[in-house]
Amino acid sequence: EGLNFAQLRDACLAAAPLDLPHIQRLNFAEAEFWRRSQGTDVADSSKKLNFECGGSQWVNECCFPCGTLAKPDGRDMAYMAELLELIEAGGVPAPAPIEQRWTSGSSSALSPAASAEPGALFSWVGIIMYLPTDDVEQRRRITTAFDAYKRACEARLWPKFGAVEHWAKVEAATPEAAAIARDRLRARFGGALDAVA
Repeated sequence: EGLNFAQLRDACLAAAPLDLPHIQRLNFAEAEFWRRSQGTDVADSSKKLNFECGGSQWVNECCFPCGTLAKPDGRDMAYMAELLELIEAGGVPAPAPIEQRWTSGSSSALSPAASAEPGALFSWVGIIMYLPTDDVEQRRRITTAFDAYKRACEARLWPKFGAVEHWAKVEAATPEAAAIARDRLRARFGGALDAVA
């Protein structure tokens, strides 16, 4: 009683945050919540242009080209299909939502969506795992699971789709991970990266 949606989701997740059947049931319940919440409402933008994304969480977001506005190439949907396959085959307890959005290319040389091509189209995909309690051991297990989820995306999807991380999400816990991230970023940004190093 009195909980908003994000607080209720955290309370439900806290019961078993890495239990696959539990997460699947919560994902179906969340989808139903959003289905029942859809509709039209007109109000001041300060009341509408906001989103309650929840409490503590691990998030990783990557960006990759997917054609042009005039001629999308379908890589955005292919990425999502392969991400779903990765989640299902690996038994990843991936809570909703998996965010996908699109932007035009950017003239900023170090933007993950950098492109000189007029009408370039980029897709951004964000994965998430919530940290619904303050229990240190539970948070450690969720962090370990999220790291494995992210590494699976990094290894199986990013090279195939030419994806790079959002700059605020680049983390490397080991020297090996740092070398992989450095090579991936150098391959994508080349001389632009050298200019700021």
